[in-house]
Amino acid sequence: MLLGFSFAAAVISFLWNLDWRHYVWYWIKRDPPYSALLELGFRTSFLVSFLGAVVHLFHLINEKRRGVGDFERAALFSLIWIVIFGAHDLVMRRRLRRKNQPPTSQPQPAPGS
Repeated sequence: MLLGFSFAAAVISFLWNLDWRHYVWYWIKRDPPYSALLELGFRTSFLVSFLGAVVHLFHLINEKRRGVGDFERAALFSLIWIVIFGAHDLVMRRRLRRKNQPPTSQPQPAPGS
């Protein structure tokens, strides 16, 4: 299970690095642009998280002899965590999109109808 969780952590932290502007919104609720120092801090944090997850994953893979079954169980377990993260991210993206959409005006009924 630890191997699967570590793989999921590496994938998720990689996604943080790919779309870092979106994930900053999880912590900083004001709209961009953000200060250069804030961006640098978050990007550094995301990069260090990814590197740490990858190093930990390699240590787990190399610490003992593993069979194909171990990797299959790890892949299934990591898939569960990735799906949970994806569902949470989808909800957050929809909230952000709804927040940023301009209010739609309702069409006025035609006179005499």
